[in-house]
Amino acid sequence: MQVVVVAGGIGGARFLQGLRAAVPEADLTAIVNTGDDVTLHGLRICPDLDSVMYTLGDGADDERGWGRRAESWRIKDELARYGSEPAWFGLGDLDIATHLVRTRMLDAADSLTAVTAAVVGVILNLAIWFGLHVFFAGKKTDWLALAICGLAVLGLLKWRWSVIPVILGSGLFGLLVRLIG
Repeated sequence: MQVVVVAGGIGGARFLQGLRAAVPEADLTAIVNTGDDVTLHGLRICPDLDSVMYTLGDGADDERGWGRRAESWRIKDELARYGSEPAWFGLGDLDIATHLVRTRMLDAADSLTAVTAAVVGVILNLAIWFGLHVFFAGKKTDWLALAICGLAVLGLLKWRWSVIPVILGSGLFGLLVRLIG
């Protein structure tokens, strides 16, 4: 089933998260507000789009309600020392990485849709590259790594486990088995 949603901001991101949980089989397309986009410090900032990406990618800061989880503010603090940071708005260090990549790609004449797809695609490509090098390292298949990956994929897709605990749990389990065996 194809579902198209027009959304924006934190509320839209949470709605999409709930919709994805309620109808996991849906092919979900989000048309996200760009009316609040701004260029600051030469970087293209898309706050509503970022809220949706971070929330659906399980990287949003649930405690603060916006931005990235485990965010740091060293660049914002340094800009404030220069008197260059607006008091009403701040960019976190992790968030700035997103804006740097987006701005560079937009400057290369890519559309915002293409840039967003590429950022999401980079994460998928890294996972595939890593998997191929782990499972088929050397001349034989690493069946333990393949089994751990299979369980992780089931956890993520079927049981909707969060990404960070799956990564940490998979790594710790694999390390433990290698140390014992």
